[in-house]
Amino acid sequence: MAKPIDFTAGAWTSLFWLAGIGVVCVRSWLPIPWHRLIYLLSAFTFTAFHTAHAALVYFNQ
Repeated sequence: MAKPIDFTAGAWTSLFWLAGIGVVCVRSWLPIPWHRLIYLLSAFTFTAFHTAHAALVYFNQ
């Protein structure tokens, strides 16, 4: 049986891709201040919930 870190890897490794997009993108089409920080916080929140869901699935098998 896979370890929890192996099972949830697909959920938390997306943070690297999302953070990379947030760091590379300088301008936004949305006219809001702090758009990069808002994007990175949204990506972190999404990843936290996605990883928590994967962990719940793993421990309820």
